[in-house]
Amino acid sequence: MKFSGGTLSILLAATAVAASVFQNNAGTTARNGIQARSFFGVNKSTSNQALVNGVSAVPRGGSSSDDSDNSEEEVPVDLYLPGLLGATVAKKAAFENGAADCRITLTTKKAKELKISDGDVVAVIGRRRRATYAIASVPSKKKGSNSNCFISHNLATNLRIRDGDKLKLVNIGADAAEKEDRSGDMLLLTKNAEVVVSATYSPVEDSLNSLINSEGGDEIEDEELMERFVTPYLNIEDDAGSVIVKEGSVITMKDENGKSLDFITSYVDDGEERSEDDETRRAGLVDDSTEIVIGGATPRVE
Repeated sequence: MKFSGGTLSILLAATAVAASVFQNNAGTTARNGIQARSFFGVNKSTSNQALVNGVSAVPRGGSSSDDSDNSEEEVPVDLYLPGLLGATVAKKAAFENGAADCRITLTTKKAKELKISDGDVVAVIGRRRRATYAIASVPSKKKGSNSNCFISHNLATNLRIRDGDKLKLVNIGADAAEKEDRSGDMLLLTKNAEVVVSATYSPVEDSLNSLINSEGGDEIEDEELMERFVTPYLNIEDDAGSVIVKEGSVITMKDENGKSLDFITSYVDDGEERSEDDETRRAGLVDDSTEIVIGGATPRVE
C-alpha cells in the first residue's frame, strides 16, 4: 500500500502523539499509587509515598498501637513511717551537760503517735547503721513540726547526722528482748538499757594537746580532767539515770571557763561477759553506782 508524501507525514505525527499520551498516563498512574501490571503478571505498587506511610504507621518496638491505650500508669505510693523524723541539731557552741546531750525532744502529738512518754529510753538510728540510746523529752508546750525532733550536737555527731537529715526513732519498750536478732549497733534495739557497772572516758589526743598548748604546755593530770570536765558533765547528783554512755562515742565537754576537751568512751562494762571476737559496742545508763574512770589519751577515730 502506497502513501503520498503528505499522508505519510500525517501518520507519523499521529503515532508520536499517541506514544506521548501513553507515557504520560503511565507516569500519572504510578505517581497516584495505582497498581500497574508487570511483565510477569505480578502487581506492584509504584507509589513511594505509600511505602513511607506504611512504615510510619508501625509502632516502634513492634508493639501494637493499642498497648499505650490499655496500659495503666503506675502511681507512686508514699510510705508513711511515723518514726522517721527530721533532725534539728543544736549548735556546737551551745554548752550541753550529759543529760541534755542524751535527750531527744519531740512534740506531744508525735510522742503520742509513737506511744512514747517523757523520760522513756528510746533507740535512735542515724546514718551508716549508727544507733544509740536516748532519753525522750516531751514538753507539754512544745511547738514545732510533728515531723521533726531536736537533738544535741554531740548526739548528732555520733549518729553521723547533720542539721536537716533524717533519723529513725524506735520505742524499744518492755518487749525489746523479744525482737529478732540483729548485728552491730542494731543490737541495741533488742534489749532495754540498763545501768552500767563502769564507764571509761579517754581524752582524744589531738584535743588534749591543743588544750595543753593553750595553757602553757604543762601536763594535765587525770584528777584535774575528772574535776574540770567529766564530773560537771555527768552531774550524777542531779541527773543520775538520765545520762547515756556508749562505747566509741566522742563527746565534747566544757569546763566552767568555756574551754573544751573531746573524750571518747573507750570502754563500757555492762556486766555481761564478752567473747574474744565480740565487737559489739556496749551502751547503757550512768547513775551514782557506776564507776567512772579516766583512761589514757586515745587517737581520734573518724
